[in-house]
Amino acid sequence: MSNVPSVSLKTLDEKRLYQRSFIALSIVTWVYLIVRAYSAPLVFDEATSYFLFVKNGTFWPGQAYWSANNHFLNSLLGHGSVLVFGPQEWALRLPSLIAFPFYALFGFRLMSKLECAVLRWWAFVLFFTSHGILEFFGYARGYGLMLCFILGSLWYLRALYLQFRLSTLYCLLVFSFLALLSNLSCLPLIGLLLLSSLYLSWRSSKSLGLKIRLTALTVLPFLFHLWWIFQLREHRELYYGGQSGFISDSLNSLVSMVLHPDLSPYIFVAAGILFLLSLIISKAWHNFQKLNIESWSLLSFFLITAFYPIGHWLIQLNFPYDRALIYWLVFGLVIQFIWLNKLLQQGHKSMLLTLSWTVVFPLLFLAQLSLNRVSFSGWSKEQIPDRFYQKLTNLNAENIGGSYLHIPQWNFLHTKIKGSLPAIIISDSPSLDYRLSEKKGLQKWAENYQPIDSNNAGLYLLQRKSFKEKIALKRIPLAAQERHQQGFPIYKSSDSLRVDAISGRVKIKTENAPNQLCIALQGLSKNGEQVYWQAFRARDYLSHKKEWQDWRLFVSLENLPQSSDRLKLFVWNPENETFSLEASEWTLWKLK
Repeated sequence: MSNVPSVSLKTLDEKRLYQRSFIALSIVTWVYLIVRAYSAPLVFDEATSYFLFVKNGTFWPGQAYWSANNHFLNSLLGHGSVLVFGPQEWALRLPSLIAFPFYALFGFRLMSKLECAVLRWWAFVLFFTSHGILEFFGYARGYGLMLCFILGSLWYLRALYLQFRLSTLYCLLVFSFLALLSNLSCLPLIGLLLLSSLYLSWRSSKSLGLKIRLTALTVLPFLFHLWWIFQLREHRELYYGGQSGFISDSLNSLVSMVLHPDLSPYIFVAAGILFLLSLIISKAWHNFQKLNIESWSLLSFFLITAFYPIGHWLIQLNFPYDRALIYWLVFGLVIQFIWLNKLLQQGHKSMLLTLSWTVVFPLLFLAQLSLNRVSFSGWSKEQIPDRFYQKLTNLNAENIGGSYLHIPQWNFLHTKIKGSLPAIIISDSPSLDYRLSEKKGLQKWAENYQPIDSNNAGLYLLQRKSFKEKIALKRIPLAAQERHQQGFPIYKSSDSLRVDAISGRVKIKTENAPNQLCIALQGLSKNGEQVYWQAFRARDYLSHKKEWQDWRLFVSLENLPQSSDRLKLFVWNPENETFSLEASEWTLWKLK
C-alpha cells in the first residue's frame, strides 16, 4: 500500500485539534443559525405551513389538508413549540435548530473515519462553508431534520456492515423513519437503505421468527410512507417540479438554491463525470467483489439518480425542484468522500483532484452570509420585515395590496404583533393606498405609487402618491353575537348599487382555535350563477388563543365581473364553530 498524505487520526495532538476545531466551529455555526432564526422574517412556505398545520395541530395524515408542504415531524414539533412560546419566528424554527447539533455530531463521526488528513480536513471545510445546506437548519421546514436523520442512518448502516447488532439495526430503523417523517422527498434513499438493512438482517440472523419480525419492522412503516406518497399524488400534491428534464429542472434549480442562480447546472454534471472517470481509471469495480458500505452507497446513488428520469418516463413524475433534491446532494458528497478515502488508501493520490469542483462552496460562503435574509433569491423576496407592518400601523393604513406569496407572512405578523391592520388584498387596482411589490414591478406602479421602504432583497413597500377619495355609500350595523354557532348574512346588495370597496372591523373571540370559520363575499349573476367568490378564513388571521381579537378587512371590488348582478357578504361557518362578536359596522365605499 502506498503512502498517503496522512493516515487516520494518528496522534493525540491531531485528534484533539480536529475535535476542538470541529466543536468550536459547530458552536459558532449554531449561534449564527440561532440569530438568523430570531431575526429573519418567515418565507411563504414557513408561514403557509404554520397556518395550515402547525397553528391548530392539524397535521396528521388523513386529518390534515393533503399537501407536500406538511413536513410531519416539523409540524408536530413546531406545534408544541408554538404552544409553549407563542407565534414567534424562532419558536417555529426551534425543531430545526435543535437538530443541528445532532447533524454536526454524526457529520463529525463520519468524517473522523476518513484516513487521509487532506480529505478529512477538506470535508471539515465543506461542512462549515456549505451555506445553502446549513441554512436549512434555520428554517421552519423539515429539511434540516431530514438531513440530521440521514447522516445518523448512514452512520448506523456503516456500523451494521462492520458488525451486525440488533441495537444498531433498531437505531438505523428509527433514524430512517424519522428522516421520512421529516420530509418524504428522501423516500428513494431511505428505501434503498432499508433494503440493505433487510439484507444484513437475513444474512446475520439464524432464527426464522427473528427474520420475520425484523422484516415486519422494516417493511410495514415503509409501506405506510409509500401509501402517504401515493395519497399526495392522488390529490395532485406532487406538483413541485417540471417536465423539461433532470438537468434543466432539477439540477438547475438545485444549483440556484444551494450555490448561486448564475452558476450552470453542468457543474454537477461535470463533477459526476469526473468522479466516474476516477472510478474507471482506478479500476474501482474490484471493490464490488464483496458487498460493503462503499459498493452499496455508490450503487444507491446511481439508482436514485436514475429513479427520476425513469419515474418521469413510466408515470409522468415531475423532475423535482431545488430543495426536494437537497438530500441527493448531501448523499452524493458523502459518497464521494467515502470512495476517495478508499482509493487514496490504494495509492491513487491524484483522485483528490475530483474534489476541485467543491471549492465553489467556500468561495461563495461569505457572499451568502446574512443574519436576516435568505440566501436563495426566490425566497428572500417573500420576507416581510416587521418594520413594514409597524410603519403601516403608524400611518393608520386602511388597505394594502400584494401578491398571494405575501399573504401568509403578513397574517403571521398580524398574529405575532397582535396588530389591527387589514389583510392583504390580491388586486391590481391602483386605487389601494399601499402595496407590496418586487423590484421588477416598480415600473408598473411608478405612475401612482412611490417607495417608502424596502428590504435588502428587492421587496418594496409602496405608498400611493395621492390617496383616492372614499365616499361612504352605506353603513351596515352588525349586531353582537354571544357563543354563536351558525353562519349569517351581513349584507345583500340591491341591483342599482355599484360598490367599489367594502370594509369592516370586527372584534371576535372563538371558543377553540378557528378552522373553517370565515367572512365571505359572493357575486351572483341575474340567473343566480356564482361569478365571484372571495373568502377570508379566521384561522389565517387570528391567533389560536381564546381572547378578543381585532379582525379588519378592506376588499376592493373594482375587478368585480360585470356579470355580477348581486353581491352577498356573510359569515360562513360550515363546521358550526362557536364564536362571539362585539357590535360593529361595515361600510360600502365609492372611490373617486
